[in-house]
Amino acid sequence: MNGTPVTSRVRCDGTVTANLAVSAGLVRLDARLDRPVAFLPGQFAMLNVTGSGMLVFSRPFSILAADGPSVSFLYRVVGRGTAALRGLQPGNRLCFLGPLGRPFPGPAPAAPAVLVAGGVGLPPVHAWLERHGGDR
Repeated sequence: MNGTPVTSRVRCDGTVTANLAVSAGLVRLDARLDRPVAFLPGQFAMLNVTGSGMLVFSRPFSILAADGPSVSFLYRVVGRGTAALRGLQPGNRLCFLGPLGRPFPGPAPAAPAVLVAGGVGLPPVHAWLERHGGDR
């Protein structure tokens, strides 16, 4: 697979640890999953609420960060699905499937990296910088 490390897909539930506005219109959701997860920059997860509020279709969210069972997302409320997620409080449960998708490529040797993002486009760029940034 072009030298790209493989991550294992995880389907599990998790517990919301925080779901707070971080700026005008952007919300950070932190959760502790029932299983650890590893991801690569550019991958995403499908999230859903549990119980009677469960949505017919899970919603895709770029992964901001993950460390073992702890995972974070940055999102904007734009419809019914994200509004349902915004209603989650610490201690509420959610459904997780991920990581999914093809990760971003790593840096080219001896070439400068130019990263441009904003809003909900920040998570994969932040993850790329955390993984590959160093002193570049």
